[in-house]
Amino acid sequence: MRDPAALFWAFVLCHTIVWTLTPTISLPNGLLDTMTVLSWGSHWQWGYETHPPLAAWIAEASAQVTGKALWGVYLAGQLVILTCFWAVWRFARDFVSQEYAVLSVLLLEGVYYYSHETPAFNHNLVQLALWALTVLCLWLSLSSGRIGYWLLCGVMIGLGFLNKYDMIFLLVPFLVLMLLNTQARKHLAKPGPYIAVVVAAAVVAPHVYWVLKNDFTTITYALGRATRGRSKGPFLDRLVHPLIFAFGQALVLTPVFIMMGMLASRTLIRKAEVADRGLAREFLFTATLGPFLAYLVVSAITGFSLTTRWGTPLWSFVGVFILYHLRPALTDAALRRFRYVFLGFAALWVITFVGNYTFVPALTGHVSRGHFPGQAIANYVTTQWVRRYGTPLPIVGGDTWLADNVGFYSPDRPDVYAELDPRKSPWTNDEEFKQRGGIIIWYALTYETALPYRWRTRFPGAAVQPGASFAWQTSAAVPPVQIAWAIVPPASLGSSP
Repeated sequence: MRDPAALFWAFVLCHTIVWTLTPTISLPNGLLDTMTVLSWGSHWQWGYETHPPLAAWIAEASAQVTGKALWGVYLAGQLVILTCFWAVWRFARDFVSQEYAVLSVLLLEGVYYYSHETPAFNHNLVQLALWALTVLCLWLSLSSGRIGYWLLCGVMIGLGFLNKYDMIFLLVPFLVLMLLNTQARKHLAKPGPYIAVVVAAAVVAPHVYWVLKNDFTTITYALGRATRGRSKGPFLDRLVHPLIFAFGQALVLTPVFIMMGMLASRTLIRKAEVADRGLAREFLFTATLGPFLAYLVVSAITGFSLTTRWGTPLWSFVGVFILYHLRPALTDAALRRFRYVFLGFAALWVITFVGNYTFVPALTGHVSRGHFPGQAIANYVTTQWVRRYGTPLPIVGGDTWLADNVGFYSPDRPDVYAELDPRKSPWTNDEEFKQRGGIIIWYALTYETALPYRWRTRFPGAAVQPGASFAWQTSAAVPPVQIAWAIVPPASLGSSP
């Protein structure tokens, strides 16, 4: 391995290009999480129904910069991954050699969180970068004691909470480390950690205020997700749920273990000297396994159900951890084996992603949201509105998925009033909808082509329009999407549609 730094930058560049182009070419429609954050992000709030705002802000800003193009969002996702890879690489160089540092990043190509899952832009994806940067800043803070690093640490922690509350599962293990490790504990008598806390609190304070003003909706959602799993009884929940989560993470990491097996050798390199080895060893253990163990402990105590994807930001440092302890000799044969398996997994994730949206519908007759005719539906209802009123479509309400698609793909970029529920869309309400006018859209069912009763009583002036059918964006023979929709005329025109 002649130039590890050049190899690192070549890898992240190729990864960024491949995983920006792959969804751009193979995805006819935005995925669920992508469309959700874009719908939120078009309304700049300090919080949304289920999550803090940062991921939605990034997605919307990316779409705006690229002329409302989804490839901009896919590129933003890859820049997030690039940032994560850089943080891991920079961190690893303080623990292992340059060669091992690059390999610790390349090993992550086997984890589908960093490739196959990235076209779905969501909070888990953004958290990959924020967790990695937080760990790096914490290490630099503890190993150097510089106030500047503690300031950066506070910023990263604040942004982490501004993106997703699972940042707590990263911080608690490090707090335990600072209490138990002699070298780390010395910093508690210095201003650095407290400066980080103040900075983090300042970053997240506007969101906290938003949560207080909006009935703790994001916290209620998070607790609801954790208790949503089917209960097997209080005792079994505390046993089974942690085991299911651990098994899921083991499956996710299997490619990493296979790739490491390709480097296996009877010859081990003597561990290089690392400053503050006691702190380094315990810090690396905490960064790699601390949050995972924290999840298991919380689930074992409460019986909460853990979704496998909650493990997305957990494993960025697993390669560093393995190589720090094993340090296999990097023989030509070992590197050749590793290269073949690495390329195999890299190709596998691309092939499975493209195949899922290209060949699977034709083979199985099943379609996904990635094949949804969002653009066609948005063009249709927007054209009908403009033809009737000669003004941009102001609001689209109704079924959340349909409204999100119209909200993004319509050239008018109307406000989305999801489920006509002001708790889901606090930027508007019934009164504004009636004043400005707009459309209500829902799936047409054979037994419910009229405006659903739950909305009919609130919008008696809504005029139901003829339904329409739209073909899925696939060559597979599947029934079309059938929509029903109604016009809510602007108040200035009275009840006449």
